[in-house]
Amino acid sequence: MLNIIILVLLAPWFTFVHGHSELKAAKVARKMVYSESLLHFNSLTSFGLPVSMVEYYISSDGCHDVEGLSNNGNPILLLSQMSTSYKNFDSGRNVTMTIEKRSLNPFETPMSSPRGYFVGTLTKLDLDPANEKKLAKHFVHRHPDAKHWLPHDDETHVHDTLWLEFDVKNVYFVGGFGSNSYIGNISGDAYHQKLSHCHEEKNEPGYGLIQSLKIWAKVLFTEY
Repeated sequence: MLNIIILVLLAPWFTFVHGHSELKAAKVARKMVYSESLLHFNSLTSFGLPVSMVEYYISSDGCHDVEGLSNNGNPILLLSQMSTSYKNFDSGRNVTMTIEKRSLNPFETPMSSPRGYFVGTLTKLDLDPANEKKLAKHFVHRHPDAKHWLPHDDETHVHDTLWLEFDVKNVYFVGGFGSNSYIGNISGDAYHQKLSHCHEEKNEPGYGLIQSLKIWAKVLFTEY
């Protein structure tokens, strides 16, 4: 009887875990990009060797007051022109980004968590001073130490940095364990679909409890 009650209570979250379509997975990927702030910048050296460097980023979903951005979930990066990542990009070589959800919850492991690699195009941003200042404020809020290498700031220690936007064209997404979550391609159109306040649910009452129940459902119904 107790097992039946538990199954009834967890049914909505069981559906969430098992019922991912491309559009639902796109929403999860978009939220992941919004909530995280570190990515792996994947590129090729002049010798054709693949390299992956950790870089700071923020999601354009959190920068709606900044004009000149796509504001559709694209990652916004701040790169030094002397960095390996920038040099490989500036040489015309293809780049991709890898982002994964990080969690301190003991019931959510890296293998059960969403992650994906993002294919697209990287473009230098040309913002007016007012909007660049707004973007810098958002970026420093997530990365306080980045205040030391902001572009066009006389007080910074590095003076060769640039703002760039990565326009997502496709995502290869792994939602978690294969039997429980969506694994496959997400189109750029699906990823960029209009989401209503995709990041605000964290502030809703009971959000923490809901997330805990989702994690417990994933643990209970995972097939190893």
